[in-house]
Amino acid sequence: MSSSKYADLAALFPGNNGDGTATGDPETGRRDTTIAMQLVELAEARYELGRSLDGTAHAVDKHGPAVALPLRGAGGLRASLADAYMTVYGRVPSSASLTDALAVLEGRAQRTDRRPVHLRVARHCDDRLVDMGDEAGHVIAIGPDHPGGWQLLDRSPVLWRRSRLTGELPEPTRGGDIELLRRHIRVSDDTWPVLVGWLVAGLDPDIPHPVMPLTGPQGAGKSTTARRLVDLLDPGPAPLRTSPRSVEDWAVAAAGSWFVALDNVSTIPEWLSDALCRAVTGDGLVRRALYTDNELAVLAFRRVVIITSIDPGALRGDLAERLAPVEVRRIPDRERLDEDAMEAAWAADRPAILGGLLDLAGEVYERLPNVRPDRLPRMADFGRLLAALDDVTGWDALDKYLDLSGQVMVAAVDDDPVASAVRDLVQRVGTWTGTAAELLEATTPDPVPRGWPSSPRGLSGRLRRAEEPLRSVGIEVAYGRQAGTGRRIISLSRTE
Repeated sequence: MSSSKYADLAALFPGNNGDGTATGDPETGRRDTTIAMQLVELAEARYELGRSLDGTAHAVDKHGPAVALPLRGAGGLRASLADAYMTVYGRVPSSASLTDALAVLEGRAQRTDRRPVHLRVARHCDDRLVDMGDEAGHVIAIGPDHPGGWQLLDRSPVLWRRSRLTGELPEPTRGGDIELLRRHIRVSDDTWPVLVGWLVAGLDPDIPHPVMPLTGPQGAGKSTTARRLVDLLDPGPAPLRTSPRSVEDWAVAAAGSWFVALDNVSTIPEWLSDALCRAVTGDGLVRRALYTDNELAVLAFRRVVIITSIDPGALRGDLAERLAPVEVRRIPDRERLDEDAMEAAWAADRPAILGGLLDLAGEVYERLPNVRPDRLPRMADFGRLLAALDDVTGWDALDKYLDLSGQVMVAAVDDDPVASAVRDLVQRVGTWTGTAAELLEATTPDPVPRGWPSSPRGLSGRLRRAEEPLRSVGIEVAYGRQAGTGRRIISLSRTE
């Protein structure tokens, strides 16, 4: 008998001779049960079947971590079931038998109640949970009922989903120090409190998280900074991703991890801007599933997103007001380390940094329900969390974030030719009212810049995307119909 985690199953099934061989000849059918049925019995003895909220079937090892295994695909039940059958019966099940067994198991899983399945972070009662990603299934629970605001649990109260991008967190050091992170990343003093608040927010799956553009000169180590931030809370074998070229590429890039870092992004096309906004809010995007006529694929997930090598002024419209830019400082040549030295230093400090972040998060989330700041940004939940962070630390993270957001919105207007032309028009005339065609005529510069809208409808679309940035610089855009004619008109005016 091979040493396998399924060895305990051997005594449960009479079809086993006790030495890893099966009685009878299952290939010729001279048995009480078929191989497929034996596989089903093995699976139900070892696993609890279920399905997620979207109806995807899974299996959870009754004697292992609370991790939902997909029935098919890499790392799923199929391979584990083949291993179990080999251990118990001493032979390899055929592919056809595995396929038949999985079809039965999937059907039985569809009769169970739906349950949420979480990726890396989750909420449970008053706790915020973090999957450690280890084989034992430990979780970090952050909440008021735990000593020091957090503790490690041996068994998770919720189900987790893991992918090939799910790495293992180190055991955090209680009484650590978040300030140790500044040894490994160089961020400006103005943006440090916002960065810490953003990390604390990354432990909560239920609030929108602003996209963090890492800005700075060449040689500042923006990619290294992004890698460290991902490694702190959601480590994996591929911490940085290339810029996606389509919605499907984005879905693949974002589906397997909680933190998503897009590296060396030079431009943000409109579709990606929309996708990033949806990742912030958790809104769904419905598309037709591949290779089907009427099946729908729903891309709905909230993520914590980092972008490097992008000027935040180049991000237009809704995305611009969902940013928390952090400035990365250039590393002096005399302080640079080789890769091995940097990794060794990071590995040594990482448990204490994580522990310090958890200590701080425990205090912040305990005070959060009682915090009511006088003013809040568009990202209101994130703003409240920063106010709670200020209450704990004495920092001014919320004020710094509001100031950074204002700078981003001004930069977004400056970078958008339509928005800047509308701003210039209002600054000249004070108020303006007319049709989209008249506005196009009034704002089109000479020479016409590349990408300028060629029709009134195109101008209206661009203007709607620029409404929030324009409002942030004191310009209100309103739409209506002209009395008597019913013509659609646009009104521009100054606001405080």
